[in-house]
Amino acid sequence: TSIKTMESNSKQCWECRRRCLVCDFTLPACNRCREDGVDCPGHGASKPESLEWHTPGMFTSNICKGRGSCEPGRSRSFSRGMKPLLERRITTPGTLSTSTVKSMSLNLKQSPTMPDAKEMLDAVIYYNYYIYPEMLPMAELGTKCWLFPLCPSYVQRGLQRPDHVRFSLFAMTLGHRLNRTPNEDQQEALAKRYYEYRGGVIESLTESIQAQQNQPNDFILAGILTLMLTDAQNGAALNSRCHLEAISRIITLRGGIGQVARAGNLDSLLLCYMSTAVFANTTAPATDLLMTESHASDLRALTRHFDPRTFLFSACPVCLFSEIVSINHLRRQATRPGVLSAERLHDEAVALLRSINRFRPLEWSASKPACRPDWELLGAVYHSAAILYCVSSMQSLSVLAPTIALTTDVDVITVRLQAHLKLAVLSPRLNRFVFWPLMVLGVQAARGSNATRIFVAEEMSRMSFRTGTCVPSLARTVLERFWASGETHWDACFDQPYVFTTQIAVDTSRVEA
Repeated sequence: TSIKTMESNSKQCWECRRRCLVCDFTLPACNRCREDGVDCPGHGASKPESLEWHTPGMFTSNICKGRGSCEPGRSRSFSRGMKPLLERRITTPGTLSTSTVKSMSLNLKQSPTMPDAKEMLDAVIYYNYYIYPEMLPMAELGTKCWLFPLCPSYVQRGLQRPDHVRFSLFAMTLGHRLNRTPNEDQQEALAKRYYEYRGGVIESLTESIQAQQNQPNDFILAGILTLMLTDAQNGAALNSRCHLEAISRIITLRGGIGQVARAGNLDSLLLCYMSTAVFANTTAPATDLLMTESHASDLRALTRHFDPRTFLFSACPVCLFSEIVSINHLRRQATRPGVLSAERLHDEAVALLRSINRFRPLEWSASKPACRPDWELLGAVYHSAAILYCVSSMQSLSVLAPTIALTTDVDVITVRLQAHLKLAVLSPRLNRFVFWPLMVLGVQAARGSNATRIFVAEEMSRMSFRTGTCVPSLARTVLERFWASGETHWDACFDQPYVFTTQIAVDTSRVEA
């Protein structure tokens, strides 16, 4: 089918819509149905009565089309269809089932061909039809979020890129389908394809790195970051910090993050890297944090380069993001005997709390060009979450004592955070930005009510479906294990470093060699 034919037809056939597949729009009957041995019911305006239609909510990929996001609170097929696969992937970190993994075993020297033009075009159609419309409400906030529909010419440019860059769009849509489909057999087939192509990406990256050891180019940076995001999206690697370390070393080789940012074509990649690295330290044991010393200087370099009104760090206010960087560094220092005295650690923790308390969501939202009430709510969510992270993580290390006054304040702020999150998750513009605050509330729920734990668990599942990534479901599993343990401190929740990121892709359209 030609690109022109696909562009001229905007409606999928009824069978592809019923099965949540990407139709190729061929008239009068699509090739997808023909290849699957199914009689194509066509693209007519009326739903064919002869087809068996599933209960509303069972297949939900196109429910949200035109609405920006799925209806909050709606019953999902997630728990019926997706949960069994996730449980197999989560029980043993980085795996599916034993039989599936054996079938996926791949000799890298015999890796398959990377996505061809047809598969790339399928990925573009899927992105434009399912992912882009659901993310579009974010653009209403009025700031740059690197969000745009893809045109068929994107396929031609993509085919000229190295395999590890070409893989990015294909992997994103494959992972989104994997985390949306309720059919277990389809999940296994999609997962197998992902692992097969992942082997080719690793081979391609290895060859490029070996050829450019002294000055790795932008394509290598984009490839590593894409691999990290898709691994997280599909639960292939709970500990993706090796990717973060590799990116950090490449940036250092190229003169530091400020020097790399000056090129201007890696904006979304650098911001994604920084955001992921900092928030990953919050969900890691205090004894196993990475690059806390360099994050403060990296943050200063990035904030000098970027307009603070844009989406910088998962929409977290920059001043609060800076405080989170400082908390991470203080956690690391608290685990190193002799670096700082107990009194000095306490004083710095108190100073951080006072600094966070000075943040005013209303004043911060006034600098935004549109939807200021939404920005104010988002600021309030991150404000409460930052306070709770500071107190909980410092008490976990005995830096702050659990005084009656502080405990009372924490209880009040926890209730406030939950109230704000209940509003934020209802907003198609905001609900993709509240994973980390929801995670913070989940940790606090260990010493809170059962109602709070239920709220966090349900919203994590909804977010996993909404974003097309298993990360929130993995986070839910970690939290539920923590709640069952009887522990209440921050570091008791994270037995290993977790890289939780709900971002599924970055803009690689401007990346050059």
